[in-house]
Amino acid sequence: MNPSAKAFVFRRNGTSLGHENEVLFASGLRLQLHSNDLIRPDYPAINFGYPDKRIPAYVFEVDLS
Repeated sequence: MNPSAKAFVFRRNGTSLGHENEVLFASGLRLQLHSNDLIRPDYPAINFGYPDKRIPAYVFEVDLS
C-alpha cells in the first residue's frame, strides 16, 4: 500500500473537550469505513465538578483516498 492522502490529527488545547481530537483532511478527500469496533462500553468521561459519565469507546478503521 502506498498512501498519498493527507490528514493531520491534533488536540484541541484550551477547550473543555478533553476527550475529543480534531482531524484536518485535504480538500476533496474521501473516507471509506471498513470497520468500527466497540472497545469498551463504559469508558469514564469525567469532568471535575460534574457527575461521572460513562460513554462507549470505539476504534474506526477508515481508508482515505
